[in-house]
Amino acid sequence: MKLDVNKILFNLVGLLIGGFLIWYVISDALTTRTTAACAARYNVATLFPVRNAKGDLLSPIELQAMAGRHERGILERASIVPASGAPSPAVIEVNLPKGTVAARNERPVDNEAGVALRWSPREVQGATSACVSYSAFIPANFEFGEGGVLPGIYGGDFVDPTDGKGTRPSFAARLAWRGTGVGDAVLYHPRNGENYLNDGRPTGTIVAGRFEMPRGRWMSVDQEVVLNSPAEQNGTYRLWIDGALKLELANVPWRDSAEVGLEGVVGSIGFNSYDRASVAPADTKLQVTPFEMRWK
Repeated sequence: MKLDVNKILFNLVGLLIGGFLIWYVISDALTTRTTAACAARYNVATLFPVRNAKGDLLSPIELQAMAGRHERGILERASIVPASGAPSPAVIEVNLPKGTVAARNERPVDNEAGVALRWSPREVQGATSACVSYSAFIPANFEFGEGGVLPGIYGGDFVDPTDGKGTRPSFAARLAWRGTGVGDAVLYHPRNGENYLNDGRPTGTIVAGRFEMPRGRWMSVDQEVVLNSPAEQNGTYRLWIDGALKLELANVPWRDSAEVGLEGVVGSIGFNSYDRASVAPADTKLQVTPFEMRWK
């Protein structure tokens, strides 16, 4: 019996191609698609200064002078301190005494459970996307209380709704924790009242918890905001913890007008809750490395 070599080769090639296609489909289905942390994709950057012109660490008064007109609690609660074993040689340290309450303008400054500052690098204005990176240290015995916030990105003339003043044409996105120690993000934007992401609270969009906040070690944080076209819901928010993408939201309506643009870092640090009194349950401290801002 004469063998048809061409036919055999044809069948073998067909089997190989078929096997490859099956492997590719299965492999693609099992592969987790990831997006690199934003710090690796932005070339232009600036670092929040923690030293003065003489090279000395900023004093609380100097830090307060840099914190913007919406600052709260900086002089009373914050300081720049040298750090050993941290990702940065100096860090922002926030003192949170037991019994102090969430930082809000209607309460006495000497009883605030946190600080608020703004950092607005002039170079960021006009950018259409931005990335903020820093590391945070939450003590091993930290009690999460009723929740709190860590820094994020803002645009426009943002006024935190928890101040009792409501929002102006502006937006903000910050890392947050809940009383259970679950981490998520809080997003504010002009359309919060339109039940965005099934959340009708006028004080902000609360994104459901996605991960456990690590304690007793330094945690790296990267947050990215890509602006939407004015009046269109095509903006983006991403959050990475220790380099792993924890949250990605598309179709975010950051702004309704081209006049609202990126401004910088909204540096709220401490206990805070959108719907209840948030009290520091024990004497504790939080540390955050200097913010690194990148933009395009």
